[in-house]
Amino acid sequence: MRRTLFGAFPVLVCAALPCRAHDGPPYPILVDEPLAGLTLSIWADPDVGIGTFYFYLDPLRDSEEPTDVRIAVRPADGQLEEAFFDAEPAPKRAPYQMVGEVDFAFRGPWEVRFLLDGPRGRGERALEVDVTPPGLGRIDLLWFLSPFLALAFLWVRVVLKKREHSRS
Repeated sequence: MRRTLFGAFPVLVCAALPCRAHDGPPYPILVDEPLAGLTLSIWADPDVGIGTFYFYLDPLRDSEEPTDVRIAVRPADGQLEEAFFDAEPAPKRAPYQMVGEVDFAFRGPWEVRFLLDGPRGRGERALEVDVTPPGLGRIDLLWFLSPFLALAFLWVRVVLKKREHSRS
């Protein structure tokens, strides 16, 4: 039994490697805003570590030159210098046209500027985004610890029942 369990462990670890945690869909932070001759909508998942922004540009035709999208971020309190990140074209079947990943160092409000440069013109839009830790927040620990607590409760209960049964 023990040999089978230890033999299965590497297989389980390898199977779990491609899995990525995801807390749910991103949410809209900008909807149908006219900018640089386009209508821009941005959906965001601003997590500590890697935050992701999804750009919906309309009308964007395949025959046009690509629109460059840059993201400039800095903490609202100004304790870090502004950093720039380039958005990349999205995969072919994605509903959004561009996606940008940003490194957020810590939790809190961040000033985010979106810079567009394309064949229809240039534009900039600034927003304040609240960066949060990935996951459910502070209740994560309790949520993921609950099955182990339930198992420990059952184990203690069985041990007490065995002791009671052996005494009688």
